[in-house]
Amino acid sequence: MILTDTEFLHIINLIYAKDKSAADKPNPILSMDEELDTDKLDSLGMVIFFFILTEVFEIPEDSAERFISINAYTIRAIKDFVIKESAVDMSYEAILKADILCS
Repeated sequence: MILTDTEFLHIINLIYAKDKSAADKPNPILSMDEELDTDKLDSLGMVIFFFILTEVFEIPEDSAERFISINAYTIRAIKDFVIKESAVDMSYEAILKADILCS
């Protein structure tokens, strides 16, 4: 799977926007060096974010748990993690059509 940084940022922002529990929606992420706004994503929001991320990219739960425990939430670190752990080889267009992103 090859995703440009721009494509990955777009996917991350789609996932980020799925947090329906946040009263104050986080601002879109514009840079690979930005971190997830953990001040605006509460613990449920973080669970939802990583659940969707692992579903979209078919990442094993134990791998996700290890990554989350590292507490490295820059978008670049997340992309590196996804590239290393993803079990799918989907195009950007196919990822955008994933059921979990479309609902």
